Amino acid sequence: PPFDDARRWNLEIALKIANVLEPNAPAFSPETLRQAATQIVLPCRFEQVSQSPAVYVDGAHNRASVAAFVQAALERFPNRKIKILFATTVGKDVRGMLAEAAPFVDEILLTERSQEARALPIDELIRATESVLEEGFAEDDPVRRKIRVIPDFRAFLADYFARSPRSDEVLCAI
Repeated sequence: PPFDDARRWNLEIALKIANVLEPNAPAFSPETLRQAATQIVLPCRFEQVSQSPAVYVDGAHNRASVAAFVQAALERFPNRKIKILFATTVGKDVRGMLAEAAPFVDEILLTERSQEARALPIDELIRATESVLEEGFAEDDPVRRKIRVIPDFRAFLADYFARSPRSDEVLCAI
């Protein structure tokens, strides 16, 4: 996994907490900590679920975690097209999450999570997206052309895997 700023920040916080809980614990060299951090696997945190095509999953669920995810994706894939398959649950800051992602990724594919009780219905997601676009982006802003609606994410994924997308493309489901 990439050793990005979010991972670095989480590790620093954990070390500070450990130091408070156990002040006499031995200190680790920065290189030892860096090596250890790159070995940490957090399910659904920038987790690669397919190599070809390149597909990643991240459980980003608020504005800050979407911003951290987008930054990590841009660092990890500087010369690739980044597509985000976006769904969320009721009560989340949809507008904030979309505002963090839209200017930086190549495409945002809006969809509904599933039949889960807390899933934000696609029509509400579309309305929230339209509101973000109206408030933050001019009519001719290229961001407006990045948004697409995917009513059935299962059918989309089946097609995506079947057609073998270009190798310069990364799909990230958040």
